[in-house]
Amino acid sequence: MKKKIYISLIIVLALVMIISGVLLARELLQSSKENEQFEDIANLVMLETDPDESYYVPVRDTSKPAPSEESGSPSEESGEEISQEPAEPEIIHKRNLQPLFERNSDSVGWIYVHNSAINYPVMHTPRQPQKYLHRDIDGEYSFSGVPFLQWNCTIESDNLLIYAHNMKNGTMFADVKNYRDRSFYEEHRYIEFETAEGVTFYEVFAVVRFTNNDDWYDFINARNQESYDKMIKYIKRKALYEIDFTPTYDQQLITLSTCYGGDDADRIVVIGAAIN
Repeated sequence: MKKKIYISLIIVLALVMIISGVLLARELLQSSKENEQFEDIANLVMLETDPDESYYVPVRDTSKPAPSEESGSPSEESGEEISQEPAEPEIIHKRNLQPLFERNSDSVGWIYVHNSAINYPVMHTPRQPQKYLHRDIDGEYSFSGVPFLQWNCTIESDNLLIYAHNMKNGTMFADVKNYRDRSFYEEHRYIEFETAEGVTFYEVFAVVRFTNNDDWYDFINARNQESYDKMIKYIKRKALYEIDFTPTYDQQLITLSTCYGGDDADRIVVIGAAIN
């Protein structure tokens, strides 16, 4: 009797191992397929210029001091050197997004953080908010999905909210969680978002952890400067660490959001402000 039980346990364990192996192999195959697809798309939209050799970030125009946290007046304690000449950015690194738009009309642009895994097309489907949560760029099932712009945003919104998964294999927005470390921020402080209108660089000014019902997700367009400044102060107070840069009312914002933590509602976001 004991021998039969022993044999049954061995069979069950063997079956569990086989099934686990098959599922793991399927996951690895799917992940490899998705990575190859994104690499193909990245190669499709890139111009001949090598981004590693020609990557250029415009210098933030500091001719106008940022408002202080308390009064909204120019800060004299930031220690930031104020330039007498406004920045004259010359964009070197550009893509040809037309093939992307032709392939899928839901595409609105390309999100990129230099020397990171964040290098993907961005989709936008106002009538189907989470269409690309688990679909690839061709509309087929994909666990990784494709980064997408929040349904009630437009590319002219004051705050561009872009979502993607935090994948265990390090793809999609997995690097967003690495901004917890200030050293990672120091080396990846610029976010690039390119649309049919051109390339915009955003400088990161806040890294925040909160839940998916935070007020920040409702901040799409500011009613006026007062409401804009109020939300900037709000988000900087919640930041994981202080960054000596406070956006002004004329700067568009970008928010990269992904899951992080033990609860399904936990999120980590990186927020930048346009500098060109």
